[in-house]
Amino acid sequence: MVPIVRFIKAAIAAGAETWVDLTHRYVEHETHPHSKKLLRVALFSWFLAYTLVLLPRHAEFFSPSAYFVQTFEPVNWQDWVTSILRHPAVRPHYRWFIVGQLITLALAIVGYRPRLTACLAFLFTINLNRAAELTMDGGNNLSWLIATYMLFMNTDGRRRSHATLFGYIDTSLSNVAFLLMRLQLVAMYLFAGWCKVTGVHWQSGLSIFYILQLENYSHPTLGSFMVKHWWVSVAGSYFTVAFQTAFPLLIWLRRARPYLFASGILLHSMIFVVMGLPAFALVMVIAYIAFFTDAWSRGILEFFRPSTSLELAYDEQCSLCQKFARVGLWFGDGSIDNSGARGPRHEALRAIDERERLARLHAVDGAGRIFVGYDAIEAIIARTPIVRFARPLFWLAGFVGLGGVVYAAVASWTRKSEGRARPVLASSRAVPARRGSRGSRP
Repeated sequence: MVPIVRFIKAAIAAGAETWVDLTHRYVEHETHPHSKKLLRVALFSWFLAYTLVLLPRHAEFFSPSAYFVQTFEPVNWQDWVTSILRHPAVRPHYRWFIVGQLITLALAIVGYRPRLTACLAFLFTINLNRAAELTMDGGNNLSWLIATYMLFMNTDGRRRSHATLFGYIDTSLSNVAFLLMRLQLVAMYLFAGWCKVTGVHWQSGLSIFYILQLENYSHPTLGSFMVKHWWVSVAGSYFTVAFQTAFPLLIWLRRARPYLFASGILLHSMIFVVMGLPAFALVMVIAYIAFFTDAWSRGILEFFRPSTSLELAYDEQCSLCQKFARVGLWFGDGSIDNSGARGPRHEALRAIDERERLARLHAVDGAGRIFVGYDAIEAIIARTPIVRFARPLFWLAGFVGLGGVVYAAVASWTRKSEGRARPVLASSRAVPARRGSRGSRP
């Protein structure tokens, strides 16, 4: 009996210690602040994109003369909040709901009073969605749940540490809401996987075959393709079952998350393209942000909005360079500073040979990283709010090499049009940072 008693005491002590650690973690400190911020930006950007897609034909979806108008039959007070746009007296004023949604979504995305604007944006969005339910494909249900959890989250990206009662309550609600959202996603995959494991057609591997025979959930050519290549249905069915049953367990292991995310994106991309369910597929992928490490989320946010300043060094005799620099100053976020290639202020730029600085655009950020040529252009784009959303396209162009080719062509044309000779470059050993050396330090 004595060993059993000791074991019970040790288990109770370990459980108490774990409980204290969890309480300390979820009550006193904000967990995953950057993931919560990234989730807010991604979800509300999706809401905004969805409304903009419907906007050209708004009257056909939201007006009293829409293709399909549902009657307003409130069952409880929630219907008065989430479906008031269906009311006959309110529906003619649907344009105000669209304007209110666009404004509050924009404010929520940029982070202006995020909890208040998130609440207003959610109310406008759910009313517009429920007024045009024929455009929904199931992803709206998950997006509403995520938006509901976000009403209790601190999504400004700050890592709080409170010592007051109100602070403890606020931090606890934020962390618990984030945890519940994670559990929501896990529960979805758990029940989906269980239903597939116990389903006869999923066990036989023919479920996808039968789904793609339905005209509403298939591309016209895929049905006949599946008839000729039945093994694709078997592979796809078993892959889906394996992924959905493994997700609830493996997602808690950080090393397994990248593989799960890649598998999930592949699965939902097929749902998007093959079955024609874009909203469901995109919202499911957005929900993965809840399991991003805070370092991943911070890196993604930094990619779209760097927090460091940027100093440019360009040829003062180049008229195009001067115009581009002025545009950067006018439309930038205040973090861009211009200095000539012949007398830069930053030590890292002065260390580069002057002929190299005159030949190509150079930039250095507050962390000492040097950007050359097209990389410098991309760094400027990241710090210019009106074009920041297009940075992934600029990054992709640089990744495949197209950006460098275009930059070289424009630079050559500018020198020829202005009658300037190309500066003689120093040897590579004398230049501390060359094209493609993103993030290098002098």
